[in-house]
Amino acid sequence: MKQALKLLLLLIVITGGVYPLIVHVVGNLFFSYEAQGSIISGAGSELIASGEDSSIYFWARPSAGFYSTVPSSASNLSPASLLLKSRADSLRTAYRKVNFLPDTAYVPEDALFSSGSGLDNEISVKNAYLQAERIAHARGLDEEGKNRIYGIIKSLTEKETFGFLGEARVNVLKLNLALDGK
Repeated sequence: MKQALKLLLLLIVITGGVYPLIVHVVGNLFFSYEAQGSIISGAGSELIASGEDSSIYFWARPSAGFYSTVPSSASNLSPASLLLKSRADSLRTAYRKVNFLPDTAYVPEDALFSSGSGLDNEISVKNAYLQAERIAHARGLDEEGKNRIYGIIKSLTEKETFGFLGEARVNVLKLNLALDGK
């Protein structure tokens, strides 16, 4: 019993003190910006979606946690779930309507499903381009203005991680700041 208690105490010190301290120090030394929340002054976090829903801005992925960091999580619904299918169908219909797309238009998966954390602030390039028409219309922009939005998307597109992992993506907060000229 005495050995078990000593082991328990040792593990508490290691997992509850030493390990978190090492992670904190390494994170702040090598990834300071990310470790401090990736805050863009007066705008929000570059890494955490805010749930913007104004027509004049780009929208992030749907969030199972309603864009709150406390209950952040995925929906945990099975791919075979009828509720997940129903939500995706509703989001697909709404996405096409608000973005002035025909009923048969392709809607990117990241416009229909939340990310693993439910707080992902990046969207696919296809999703961004499909939102451009709505944004241009809401801002009263002409064809030249819409082309400026396309240029912003292109200039802020990030390539696949290491050139082959994932897909090209765009950060929603950076897009929206660029739209406002910030």
